[in-house]
Amino acid sequence: MLKFLIPFDGSEQAQRAVAHVIRIARLGGEPQVLVLNVREPADSWQVRSFLNQEEIAHMQESEGEADLRRARELLDEAGVAYRALVAAGPIAQTIAEVADREACDHIVMGTHGLGGIAGLFLGSVASKVIHLAHIPVTVVK
Repeated sequence: MLKFLIPFDGSEQAQRAVAHVIRIARLGGEPQVLVLNVREPADSWQVRSFLNQEEIAHMQESEGEADLRRARELLDEAGVAYRALVAAGPIAQTIAEVADREACDHIVMGTHGLGGIAGLFLGSVASKVIHLAHIPVTVVK
């Protein structure tokens, strides 16, 4: 049984990644699915001057759960079992670390489709994950 990690930010591209895993699940084998939302660390002094660490963690969890809502709907409608997780940290690095820690077999993620010169200069979370991950990464456009 394969274990898929789907980084999910609520974008249309991320929804396509969920749809791709749903199609794979329909082929049989009942894969394990972990949907992950990664929040940037709240490092600014403005945030830290008004909120304590517990309040920041609660805010990040709430925002992450809101972002995961559409992924949950898609997976529930398809009858695909999953587990959802919100984490905080550098996005690409956190995705790769969660994949390792959770013993995932495959990462399936969306991309904003940056290509050509812009993609070379700007880079993307997807290209960083491909570089950092120790497992196959499928990028769904």
